[in-house]
Amino acid sequence: MKQVIQLITVFLPATLAASHPIEAATQPVRVFIRAGQSNTEGYGRVRTLARLGEKSQCAPLLKKIRQDDGSWVVRDDVFVSFHGGKTVGPLSVGFGADGERVGPEMKFGAVMAEAMKEMMEKP
Repeated sequence: MKQVIQLITVFLPATLAASHPIEAATQPVRVFIRAGQSNTEGYGRVRTLARLGEKSQCAPLLKKIRQDDGSWVVRDDVFVSFHGGKTVGPLSVGFGADGERVGPEMKFGAVMAEAMKEMMEKP
């Protein structure tokens, strides 16, 4: 584990500096690294999520990621970089194994954004 942390410490800043222009942050920036095997890559199909919304007991689970009109939320307060920077942008569906799939990043990003927002608003 110590080696993994050391690698992240060395390579993450270099990777970010090489792929994105550095700008001064006006607020704290929180970085969450999702690491794992294929189960973290996201093989859930978007159409499966849509079907879950049809079940009353599952509909509340979609509240943070699906709008009332049925379109998927695009969170501009959560930025995702995936596939070595080949897939980047605001959090929404399409950051799974391909553009029609979704993984744990969707709900994790939405929940963490809300938690961080609440933390920042507390006096």
